[in-house]
Amino acid sequence: RRLKGIDYDFAPVNEAERRFVHYLQRHPGGEKAAAARDGIKEISRLRAQRLYNIARHYERQGAAKAVRYYLQKLLREHPETPIAPTARELLKKTGSAGDVE
Repeated sequence: RRLKGIDYDFAPVNEAERRFVHYLQRHPGGEKAAAARDGIKEISRLRAQRLYNIARHYERQGAAKAVRYYLQKLLREHPETPIAPTARELLKKTGSAGDVE
């Protein structure tokens, strides 16, 4: 099933991740293991994109503290995603690039 946008309920995404992880725990070398790992990577990308979009929303509102919070969360939880370098650059612009905790 295709998800329509980033501002949706993440319950189906969470359930998909749970199933991927469960499959990998039971069948780490299974025929669908690569697809499960790819699914987990895609879920991480979706979560990172969502956090970035929230940060940009707060940037438009002038709420620098909230921008930093969401960008730091993104970089802490999803550092390997394609949006991470962009998030890092935006964090630098807010004046706290080294504050990822």
